[in-house]
Amino acid sequence: MSGGDDYITKPFILNELLLRINAILKRVYKNENIIEINKEISFNTQELTLMQNGKLLHLTAKETKLLSFFLQNRDTLVTREEIFAVLYDYEEQPSEPSLRVFINKLRKIIGKEKIETIKNLGYRYVS
Repeated sequence: MSGGDDYITKPFILNELLLRINAILKRVYKNENIIEINKEISFNTQELTLMQNGKLLHLTAKETKLLSFFLQNRDTLVTREEIFAVLYDYEEQPSEPSLRVFINKLRKIIGKEKIETIKNLGYRYVS
């Protein structure tokens, strides 16, 4: 490691130690929970929020689940059945038309080239 925050002399103040530890952690882990979709749009996997140029974009719960699922399965074909299992609770009836609406809304926000339709099989998020 390099930097002035990786060395501390004794005696030290606990607040100073905590600040230095946090600085090292930030340098090492660099926001691993933020996925950059493009230059303007990013998704926080921990908070499940979508940001465009620093502004929060509103997604429904199912749209958020769908985007998160796509990002977890980047460049991989996901079937409609897999998507339905993630989006719908046991008591809910999966809906193909609703899925198309969720996909279309995500395409409008992140770009239609990011979600490919694989005819009769499912979808693929293209990173």
